[in-house]
Amino acid sequence: MSRETDVECQQSHGSASSQSHGSSTSSQSQGGFLQSHGLSSQTQDSSQSQGTSSSSTSTVPSSSQSSHSSSGTLSSLDTVSTQELYSIPEDQEPEEPVPAPWARLWALQDGFSNLECVNDNYWFGRDKSCEYCFDEPLLKRTDKYRTYSKKHFRIFREMGPKNSYIAYIEDHSGNGTFVNRELVGKGRRLPLNNNSEIALSVWSNKVFVFFDLTVDDQSVYPKELRDEYIMSKTLGSGACGEVKLAFERKTCKKVAIKIISKRKFAIGSERETDPALNVETEIEILKKLNHDGRR
Repeated sequence: MSRETDVECQQSHGSASSQSHGSSTSSQSQGGFLQSHGLSSQTQDSSQSQGTSSSSTSTVPSSSQSSHSSSGTLSSLDTVSTQELYSIPEDQEPEEPVPAPWARLWALQDGFSNLECVNDNYWFGRDKSCEYCFDEPLLKRTDKYRTYSKKHFRIFREMGPKNSYIAYIEDHSGNGTFVNRELVGKGRRLPLNNNSEIALSVWSNKVFVFFDLTVDDQSVYPKELRDEYIMSKTLGSGACGEVKLAFERKTCKKVAIKIISKRKFAIGSERETDPALNVETEIEILKKLNHDGRR
């Protein structure tokens, strides 16, 4: 009985000793272990309380951080709103002025198009290297297309006397290039005048009318007429006046314009007693005509 009592006393003394020393003894000794569940729970409660206190402490800003914020110095927790910077436009180079055309070619047939001559030299033909290539599908279906050379002719201008340009046409086709029904001849050139007709292969195959934009011969016509049409070559003349080839400014459509001299009607023949009536009769006749502008 006394021996059992001594063992119980030793166990109770060891338990009390372990409780008094706390969790620090268990952390220092790796070989010891805790037999009481109550002690382990106390140790867990102690560690949880320490973690809570440390967590709560970390969320509270220190006095040094508070002093920095109050003094205007930004802390690591503060955010700064950024201001949008507008892009500075780059200096744009001034656009080069578009050179004005010095001549215009009016097309007289389907499959050909008008040309504004801006450069000093233009080649015409079936070759792809030509500035003006005969490659329209409608043109390729014509019988005359086979008579056009790869490089048929060229139009260019050179500086002449008194610092003025002179326009030329140069023939490079064995089938011929014609200006106003005159054969230029392969390897030869002729000066181009305003309203010159250009024909290819045969003199009757008129393709272009050359219009010299450096020559102002439009001012002789009334403004109302000049605003609507560009006057070109004379197609024919008669007792009542002359017929001019012209082009509509908006559509480039070919038209024939008859110019009547009112002076002739004023003088008139002795058979006409009312010149004004004669002019009106001529106008009514012209309204009923449909002329394609070709002779």
